[in-house]
Amino acid sequence: MATVYVATPYAAVWDPDSTNLTLVQKGSVEIELEWSYTEVSDNDHGDMPVDMISRGIKTCVIRVPVTDHDLATIRAMLPLASYFSANGTRVEPRPNIGASLLTYAKKLVLKKFVLGSATTDETLWITAPKAVPTGIFKMSLGNEQSVYTVEFRCFPDTTQNNRPIYFGDEAAS
Repeated sequence: MATVYVATPYAAVWDPDSTNLTLVQKGSVEIELEWSYTEVSDNDHGDMPVDMISRGIKTCVIRVPVTDHDLATIRAMLPLASYFSANGTRVEPRPNIGASLLTYAKKLVLKKFVLGSATTDETLWITAPKAVPTGIFKMSLGNEQSVYTVEFRCFPDTTQNNRPIYFGDEAAS
């Protein structure tokens, strides 16, 4: 018997411990996780690898399609931008050369929707302990609902075995 998978939405919550910014989204969240390898070959097999040795995780990226155009949300999704609120409110992307993205990293939690709302069952969560929006920001404006994609880069959590992401309940042993 074939297994049937049903696509369900997720709530993306960035920095749940303080600001609890839940991103209002439309579409699918995309996770890109890739290891890097060194191929091992020998004279008997020519160019065909006889083994591959892990060099660690090369990429951990989460892309979230967001519909929330509130300036506070846009400001949070562009951490290197400048924010002005003296004469109104404005967010200005600026070069910010030399800034470290790691200093802006916070927890990103993807919570599966169950029966119409984000579940509190942590076994159904996907968590990136140190994620930061990269500023790769694509926005389309037109007759349809405007959606922009925010790319989060995940960094290793050096306090927890260098994991950039985990699936399920953190307390599980």
